[in-house]
Amino acid sequence: MFMSYNISRKKPSLGKFASGARCLRILGHPVRLRIMTLLATKEWSVNELAVELGISQSNLSQHLTLLKDREIIVARREGHQVFYRIGEKKVLVFLGLMEELFCREPLFPGEGGEE
Repeated sequence: MFMSYNISRKKPSLGKFASGARCLRILGHPVRLRIMTLLATKEWSVNELAVELGISQSNLSQHLTLLKDREIIVARREGHQVFYRIGEKKVLVFLGLMEELFCREPLFPGEGGEE
């Protein structure tokens, strides 16, 4: 039985699906998902994120720009530092569902493609 999650009963246009697919592609990168899970806990500076993720600031900047352009995260400048946080709180629901549905530990050894 399906539960209602505010899914429109109107026939959505193909353009809306295309927009949703673009957003899912942006969120569908392991580094960006990790960024989102970090930002779900608190506001982080670029320096803190780079250290935590173990990636260069230039690489991180590319990921942050994609997320910021889709208004998934927002930036705040304080002096020379830039801080990021989740911009749309509904993203937290998405992250929770993604983790619940797709990031579970395998029930049996060898399940989930890891051997």
